[in-house]
Amino acid sequence: MWTSRPAVVIPLTMLCTIAAAASAMFATPLFNRSSPLAQPAAGLSVALVAVLLVYLWRRYLLHRPWSGVGLPWRRSAIAEAFLGAAIAAAAVMVANAVSVLAGAATWASWPETGEPFGYVVLVILSVSILQQGFPEELLWRGHLWDLLSESLSPRTVLVLTSVAFGLLHIVSGSGAESIGEKLLYIVMATAFMFVCGAARARTGAAWMAVGVHSGYHIATRSIPVEPTDYAVWLVVLTAALSLAGLLLLGRSASAARPARRGHDAAARP
Repeated sequence: MWTSRPAVVIPLTMLCTIAAAASAMFATPLFNRSSPLAQPAAGLSVALVAVLLVYLWRRYLLHRPWSGVGLPWRRSAIAEAFLGAAIAAAAVMVANAVSVLAGAATWASWPETGEPFGYVVLVILSVSILQQGFPEELLWRGHLWDLLSESLSPRTVLVLTSVAFGLLHIVSGSGAESIGEKLLYIVMATAFMFVCGAARARTGAAWMAVGVHSGYHIATRSIPVEPTDYAVWLVVLTAALSLAGLLLLGRSASAARPARRGHDAAARP
């Protein structure tokens, strides 16, 4: 099936990611901008659109079971997600601390929004999990990972999904100004995706990857720094994320191969 070929599925996954993210623009106007439901609604919209796109793609184009996306309902799922979030948060904290010590950043306080603390936490969680962590990992470390694994080795899948998602950040907003900083931002995003991919390879499921992705955004929003040298801060963050990915991956991505084959064999009719 042409819709399962690497040269096709990677660009299609990019388009689905952009389409799901764009759906937030249609959900937010349904509420008053000051409404506490506006941001959670945007996040829920992105998550639901991502689920719908993956479901339609797998059901009607590929005729593949949903179980292949790697989100099985198992007892360890919540623990894996929390562990992934803790790993990502630790990497961000270490990178920020090192950057501050190196003079490349300064600690920043939360912006004064005048909103209750509970509402600020709700916004951070809804954006980090519903708008970014879950839908993007469903598409990339779930659906795409499953399709690429049919014809490629685990290591190749890990590299392709990391680099492709990193390249998607060419159109992502950041603090980068020069070409050099923009390139470093893409490299940092690739390293971030490497951690998510390492989580997928290590556990054979996407739950820890969802936790890593969500935890990274929760940490960057909850432990803010103000980079004084954006390039150096990106390099330090890239190094911290790369180290986290290598530690998480352990012996190699192939360690998860036998478990994944067994899971796929049980899932398919």
